[in-house]
Amino acid sequence: MRKLLTILKNYFPTLEIHNFLDLTISMLKYVGFEIEDSYNGCLFYWLVVINLTGATISSGASIFSKPFDIEKITYGLPVVASTLMIILKSIVLFINKDKILMIMNELKSINQEQGTNSSKMFTKFFYGYLLSLLSPLIVNIMTPIVKILVSGEKTFPLDMKFPVDVTNNFIYPLVLLWTYWNLINGFIIFFATDVLLYSFIRIISIEFETLQHSFENLNISETSDELKTLICHQNELYDACIKLERIFSITFFYKFIISSFVICFTAFQCSTSSDTSKILVNMTICIANFNQIGLQCFFGQMLKNASENVTNSIYNCQWENSTNMNVKRLLIVCIARSNRHVALTTLKFSEITFEQLTYILTSTYSYFTVLRQIYVNNKLD
Repeated sequence: MRKLLTILKNYFPTLEIHNFLDLTISMLKYVGFEIEDSYNGCLFYWLVVINLTGATISSGASIFSKPFDIEKITYGLPVVASTLMIILKSIVLFINKDKILMIMNELKSINQEQGTNSSKMFTKFFYGYLLSLLSPLIVNIMTPIVKILVSGEKTFPLDMKFPVDVTNNFIYPLVLLWTYWNLINGFIIFFATDVLLYSFIRIISIEFETLQHSFENLNISETSDELKTLICHQNELYDACIKLERIFSITFFYKFIISSFVICFTAFQCSTSSDTSKILVNMTICIANFNQIGLQCFFGQMLKNASENVTNSIYNCQWENSTNMNVKRLLIVCIARSNRHVALTTLKFSEITFEQLTYILTSTYSYFTVLRQIYVNNKLD
């Protein structure tokens, strides 16, 4: 067992959190996204986005071919919603590439004391999240291959409709490879964008924790130079949070809207379908979406808590022992600034916290109950 763990550690090494920023940018290069390149140098990236849009249209056309079939709708809508999410993230990345690069450079320039435990925890999160998203990808890729080998049935990973017959021996392999290509590109964009965002949040949270300890151990003296340095550091972190919130807020909003429906529809498919492949596909998609919204709320709560804890640490820095009025004024300004905590929001409608996760899960259960009752009533009729 120890030898196995040693082998796994060699193949899956622990990385510093800053390294994940470079790793995600390297992953995005495989789909043509060059963060430091000019806007004209991302033609391949736009080719990828256009093909993803084509796959979304094909999936949407399949749904509208039977608009009143509840099983068809609940099977196809999660696919369309997920691909639209990938396209939205692609556009957000491209439009804000300069801002993302600026935030990345700012965070890398911060003198950060990263703990080994933080790096290990984030590395475990990285591999766990990778596995949760790889599962539906692998299942979707393998399902058509297994069906061809077992029964000779020609299917596609996604429920898609084409204007021509694509089941002949010449066109089918080409369309299947095109579908696989879109699946892999979508996976890279989705996964890399999320890890990039969570890396930013984790780095900022660690810096807030470091700032909190610095205020608690602040030596109140006649000079205010050390305090000014801490205030400048605090302002840098707040500015980085505001920039992140502005860049990714629209993706948070869209994810908040679709999460309940995607989890509800995939769970409904698992409970009603008799096709083993459909059950397996929907089960992995359901688990992956639950992990996504759960991690989003987890990191949002982490950032909010880290910024709020700074306020208490400032108040506990023994400011009453200082005789320097300038120091006390600076502390009052600092506390006032800290009282306005930073948080990720869904276009200012709500903060991304565990409360939002509770609301999404409650809504999902309500939708599932209604949908299941409608399905049972239709079967009885």
